This record gives sequence, C-alpha cells and structure tokens, in this order.
Amino acid sequence: KGPTQQSRGLCHLCQAGQAGVGWESLRSRNPPWWPTLHQESPFRAQSPPAFLKLHKVPTAEASIFQFDVFHTWHLGIGKYFSASCLAAYSELFPGNNIDERFCNLQSDFFSFCKAESKSAGLTKLSKDTLQWPSKNEFPCGCWFKGSITTVLCEFLECRLCDPQADLPPLLSKAGEAVASINKFFKLLYEEDVFIQPDQARIISEHGLRFLRRLATLARDSCLAGRPLFLLVPKCHAFHHLLLDMLVPSQRGVACFNPLTWSTQQDEDFVGRPSRLSRRVAPQRCAERVLQRHLMASHSEFVKAKYLLSSQGDVQRA
Repeated sequence: KGPTQQSRGLCHLCQAGQAGVGWESLRSRNPPWWPTLHQESPFRAQSPPAFLKLHKVPTAEASIFQFDVFHTWHLGIGKYFSASCLAAYSELFPGNNIDERFCNLQSDFFSFCKAESKSAGLTKLSKDTLQWPSKNEFPCGCWFKGSITTVLCEFLECRLCDPQADLPPLLSKAGEAVASINKFFKLLYEEDVFIQPDQARIISEHGLRFLRRLATLARDSCLAGRPLFLLVPKCHAFHHLLLDMLVPSQRGVACFNPLTWSTQQDEDFVGRPSRLSRRVAPQRCAERVLQRHLMASHSEFVKAKYLLSSQGDVQRA
C-alpha cells in the first residue's frame, strides 16, 4: 500500500500487515503478528465458505486453508531471491556491457548443468529472464517452472559457496542464504508426512537462517541504494511455515510436513496431460489424451509393482 493507504492485512491466519502489526520481522522467532494468530476470522459471518463444513480445528477455522510451499518458494520468494543473486553475480563476469556479461554468465550456467547432468529448463539466461530491464528496478524472474528455481539455486550455491572464490560481502551473504535454503528443502523432501521434533527443529532452523540472511541482504542493498532482494508478502507465508514446524518441536511434538499441502504434484499432473493434448488430433482430443494417459500410467504402475504386466505374471504371483 502507498503511504496514505490503509492496509487491511495480507494473511488469513493472523493480523500481519494491519495497522501496527508488521510482517517484515523475518529475523524474529516471536514476530509482532504471532500473538494475533487466529484472533480475527477472515470469513464473512453472513456467507462463510462451504469448506468450513469440513472437519476443522475449533477457534482456528482459517487453518483449513494452508500455505502452499511450492508457490511460496519455487514460484514465489525463490524467483525474486535467485534473480537478485544472478543480477549481482553477473557483475563479476567480463564484458563491456550488461548483455555481454550475461552471455558469459549464461555459458557458465549451462556448463554447470552439463557437468552436473541437470536440466536447465531455460534456453537463454539474460536480463530478460530475470525481468530486469534496468539497474533501477528489482529483478524478479519471469520463469513459470518451479524446477528452474531449484537448479538456479544449486548453481548459485556451487558458485557462491566456493571457498576459493573472491566475492564481495553481499554475494558471500547470499551464498550463506542459498546454502541454507537448499539444505532446508533437501531435508524436507526426505521426510514423511509427520516430522519428529528433533528433525523438525533442525529443518526449521535452516529455513529461519535463510530468512535472517535474506533480511540482511535486503537491508544492505537498500543502504547501498541498490534495488535487490525485494521482500514480498510470500516471505510472511514462509515465516508461518517455519514457525509451524519450530514451535511444536520445542514442545516435543511432531509436526506436519508442509509438503503435505504442496500443489507440486498436482501441477505436474496437470502439466503432463497438457503436453499430451498438443500431440493428438483436435477432433478427439479428450479421448486420446485420456487413452495416452492411461497407457503411460499403466507402464509406471507395472514398474512400481502396483500392477502385474501379463497373465503369466498373474500365474506366477
């Protein structure tokens, strides 16, 4: 909101963003919005959503709607963060102008992907990829595949955490941040639905360390007059996810893995039939897509031993 506009808040779970309740305290384990959790219902009393008829926690009805870690990070904070890192890192490459420096950065990135056998997901890495028309604007990234954020962060950790690299303080701090967030997701994806207290505390600490580094990067960039590391409201959502893991673990209680509510698999499921639809005749598109999907699914189910592939297998079973 502008200086003269009144904010009505940015969170359905708490009063963050409302008057006197800031959401930018990313370093805090007890931010100003934490005591306001579930103090105010986000729903209209006259027309509550139909979802509220489902089983829910009394006095915490809003928690039936959970934050999606995939859009919070991979298609949210991660795009802004990695774009700012790449914008700052590009300045270390040789070249007479920004386009030449990005050309060398692009070569370095594709060389990394080839050496590590990773799919880049990009055909070009330029200032347009970062949606960074000039140094007077914040880079925010213009890609729409979450896997690109993942591979970019792996590339950044490899380059910014190299002990032999002579990096400016801003990029050194960015290296600490990207190492923390990569470790956070690596550990998170290794867990089941319920995470035991000791492990939940370790995982959440990596995430909180990233938020502290991000807050420092935003402050230092602001003081230097450089529009980098923009703090977006999704930082608040990520703060929620981390504290929802940390607080129960401090009481010795297991917590839900936030990936439980992630839409990542749903997005992938939608994307695959979408690609199939571009490979069949439009006259029987729906039928052919379903048939091809069933054929592809069958082979995967057989591979996972959920189905037997032939009558001979049935007899042997």
